[in-house]
Amino acid sequence: MICRILGNTNDRLPEVGLGTWNYTGGVEPLKRGIALGACLIDTAESYGTEEIVGEAVKGVRQCVFLATKVSPRHFSTGICYWLQTEASNDCGLIISTCTSCIGLTT
Repeated sequence: MICRILGNTNDRLPEVGLGTWNYTGGVEPLKRGIALGACLIDTAESYGTEEIVGEAVKGVRQCVFLATKVSPRHFSTGICYWLQTEASNDCGLIISTCTSCIGLTT
């Protein structure tokens, strides 16, 4: 899988990730994708998939980079901070940059 460096970070991300907009396939296909090396998962508050993605990354969170978006109604700084800490922990997600793709080459 081809990876690229993310901006000015040392995070290496694959060029292709798993998107979860309109996703209804359940936890197991996501877990299988992660096991096969899909370490970039795109989700969003408005997709309604953050909880299922959180379930899929349990136990392997350090190997997965999550891209998520905050709904416009939560754009204030205080709310965004709360979403990063309290709300994200409620559904198993930690919304932040994480480790690079393990075992993948550029």
